[in-house]
Amino acid sequence: MSQIDHIVISPYAVFVIETKNYSGWIFGSEDSEYWVQSFRKKKVRFRNPIKQNWGHVYALQEALPEYKRVPFHSIIVFTGSGLLKNVNTTTDVTYDNHLYDTIIGYEEDIENITAEDMELIANKLKEITITDEIAREQHIKQIRSNIENTQTKIRAMICPKCGGTLAKRSGPYGEFYGCSSYPKCRYKTKLGSPN
Repeated sequence: MSQIDHIVISPYAVFVIETKNYSGWIFGSEDSEYWVQSFRKKKVRFRNPIKQNWGHVYALQEALPEYKRVPFHSIIVFTGSGLLKNVNTTTDVTYDNHLYDTIIGYEEDIENITAEDMELIANKLKEITITDEIAREQHIKQIRSNIENTQTKIRAMICPKCGGTLAKRSGPYGEFYGCSSYPKCRYKTKLGSPN
């Protein structure tokens, strides 16, 4: 189960859009576990929206196995007064007023989806959408439980992705904890997170 903000189905790709309504300055990178929302006297960490949206893309691909040839593109959209500062990503991260241009930028790609397929995909997604309020509450509880389980594993120095051991490592941006199964598993988290 996955809670997706928006999906755009085009002839070129399916766009999976994660929306964030933040103020302050926003800092983050593609691989970091958390991004930072910075105010004058306060900094707040939040989960990396790119990694969050990877889960959504994966869930959609699993729900649409007959469309393996179709590209799925992740887009992170910031609304509100937040300013993107030093955000280093290859994934599209943009403001809401630039979203249309971001999607249109893919028009030069090969057309992968016919009009008939676009309708079939939309209908299938409608079928699997949770509209029942009780099911929605259960879904939210499951997400919170998954986050708690991940944090418990990290504190125990266990990789939440593959179950391997987390080990202290050094990289060009400083020290971090990485999975001992690297390069098979590329999970990493900031130094100090397990404590």
